[in-house]
Amino acid sequence: MTAGIFNIDCEIGATFDQLLTCKDSSGNLINFTGYTAKLEVRVNKSDAPAILTLTSNVNGGITLGGALGTIAIHIKNTQTAALPAGVYYYDLLTSVFNSTLNETITTRLVEGTFSAIEGVTR
Repeated sequence: MTAGIFNIDCEIGATFDQLLTCKDSSGNLINFTGYTAKLEVRVNKSDAPAILTLTSNVNGGITLGGALGTIAIHIKNTQTAALPAGVYYYDLLTSVFNSTLNETITTRLVEGTFSAIEGVTR
């Protein structure tokens, strides 16, 4: 499965919320029960470290909606305030343990540019 393309515009200093609804190639909602997720933003794709990392851990910024097929992305205003203005790259990976294969299956679900947009009010 090739990652979907979704470009994000994030206002610096403001809380960012985005809800994604994900479907498979047959149009069925993806059941994210038992999955974990991680999103990283980088200046260049090969840069380390990431300038922003979100996870599906408690208070990690990503909430998976189970059978609803949703992924809620939440970035606190304090996190966006720390971002320098610019256009960056991100992707969002999901992982789930497959007991039949006895391995963790990781999928790059979505990727694109991440624009940190500077405002006027401080």
